[in-house]
Amino acid sequence: MVVKLLLSGDVAGNLPALSKRAGAVNKSNGPFDVLFCAGGFFAPTGPEEDEATKDYIAGAEAGFPVPLYFIGAFGHGSKTNLSNLADPSPTSSINYLGRAGVRQVHGLTVAFLDGTYNKAAFDAPGNSGNTTTCRHYTKADVDVLRAKLGDAGDVDIFLTNDWPEGVQGGIAPGQQPKIPSSHGSTMGVSSPVLAELLLEVRPRYHVTGSHGVFWARMPYQNRDIGAGAHVTRFISLAEVGNERKQKSLHALGLVPAKDMDLAKLHETPEGSTPCPYVTLAQQRTRKADETLDVQDWRYQQNKRQKTGGAEAWGQQDVIPDRRKTVFIRNLPFKATQQDVASFFAACGAITDIRRGLDSQDRLQGHALVQFESVEAAQRAIQMDGQEMMGRAQFIQPSDANQKDREPPPDCWFCLGSPAADQKLIISIGEEMYMAMDKGAISNTHVLLLPIDHVASTLELRPAQYAELDRFLSALREYFKSQGLVLVAFERFLRLTKSGGNHAHVNIIGVPARMGATAQQRFESMASQHGFSFKPVAAGLEGEGCRNGLKDMVGDGEFFSVLLPDGSRLLHPIPRSEKHPISFGREVLAHLLGEPTRADWKKCGLDSNKELEQTNHFRENFQRFDPMQQ
Repeated sequence: MVVKLLLSGDVAGNLPALSKRAGAVNKSNGPFDVLFCAGGFFAPTGPEEDEATKDYIAGAEAGFPVPLYFIGAFGHGSKTNLSNLADPSPTSSINYLGRAGVRQVHGLTVAFLDGTYNKAAFDAPGNSGNTTTCRHYTKADVDVLRAKLGDAGDVDIFLTNDWPEGVQGGIAPGQQPKIPSSHGSTMGVSSPVLAELLLEVRPRYHVTGSHGVFWARMPYQNRDIGAGAHVTRFISLAEVGNERKQKSLHALGLVPAKDMDLAKLHETPEGSTPCPYVTLAQQRTRKADETLDVQDWRYQQNKRQKTGGAEAWGQQDVIPDRRKTVFIRNLPFKATQQDVASFFAACGAITDIRRGLDSQDRLQGHALVQFESVEAAQRAIQMDGQEMMGRAQFIQPSDANQKDREPPPDCWFCLGSPAADQKLIISIGEEMYMAMDKGAISNTHVLLLPIDHVASTLELRPAQYAELDRFLSALREYFKSQGLVLVAFERFLRLTKSGGNHAHVNIIGVPARMGATAQQRFESMASQHGFSFKPVAAGLEGEGCRNGLKDMVGDGEFFSVLLPDGSRLLHPIPRSEKHPISFGREVLAHLLGEPTRADWKKCGLDSNKELEQTNHFRENFQRFDPMQQ
């Protein structure tokens, strides 16, 4: 199905002129399905109440001749008009696309980024995004768009107000646009952010305004990231009603990419150029070799090779996350971190590259590359087989060659292990079981553990996590009946000794007055040990909670606390940190006023006392036990 569409440059509040022109074209060559407007939509100057624009948006004027979608929501009257669009008139056919994102419009996949580039606004620390009517976009706006691109597929049209930096690269002098001097220094700002972003968006058409000129660039070939490559056509349109008679309205007939034959989609027209932004990214990479700031991944470049061998790559303070990491092998030995970053430039931002040394202190021929997003890692996997420095690179998920490890035969917590103390078991479910802690701080100190050998609760299957939640809910009710509240912690360290990597959650019932001070106690004692917690608000349950925590710690080590009100404290443990192994017990022992019980070996009971303590808890808990319901 061919979608007939019109493209417009800056409307600048001149909706009557656009309506007249679009109506005439629609009558002579239509009907058209949709009209997209890029560049400033509202008048840059003038009265706050732009009556003409207001009438069209409010529906007082007859319906616009073609359904209209716009960006450029800044300028005079923008606040009032956008407020009216939030509750549109049935007779209005004018639509604001939004600040940043991807939408389906008449079968077309349309990406958009509103606002213009301003370095100070974009680099402002702590900037979480601008209001809809603000002229400048921020990193938060760009991140929203990046997140939406993951599931969008091929983008048919990308609407922006800026030109990307470098778009004129690779074009012969006679084919360069003639930008009016009035636009070259103020309105027509070229954006380095867009240049980088376009390596990810890879639209079929990039439509923009703001430079006061019509210019249709020669198509450029996008980089093939594994699923074939198509060209991008860049079209800049002048403002509506301009006195220079520059073209402000452009017509297209477009079959959505998702409906096209792949061979047709990937055709390269004669005269196409290489992607100008790849060249620009490579230039930046070379410059970044000196400034240590390449494509926003901020890690120290290895120092110059020291006597005795190379230095391994990787940052100690980056939390590993297998979901966002790829394994690359057959790396050239001369390849630098910048070479690897440049190779993956089109996939997305990198947070770390880890490359070790061989027995002779030489860099290994493989590495782990961790990206900022899962989607970026998936795009990187599609580059399998492409060449770096003349060598084919083999790329796969970071855990593709990892085999499930057999649990150690002497694991303390595997029920089938001879090392497991069966008499401490209180209740067994289908996925989880509960046991008294060996060396319990108090007679309410129990453990929740998966029956299978799983390293942490963040790696539990959905059914396992659901049963963990059932046990926790039951324990809350049981402790409540005893006048107590629940406090719990989990420590995940990659230990190799018995039971070290079998997930176990420590749970204890404490008097309510002590529970009220639990957060303060954990935070103050963490400060004494030189680390801090991230608070996690209550409200998330089940898989949502697990996934949220997983996003914060990746595959790294962590210490988490569950507080009486359902909120949590979380500390992702960097690889460089030596975490105090008895920290959780230390805090709970102090909370209960029994600091000497921090050492589990000092809390040991003889076998008969352990059995008596377990039986007592089991009998009292029985009517709350979810496995007995």
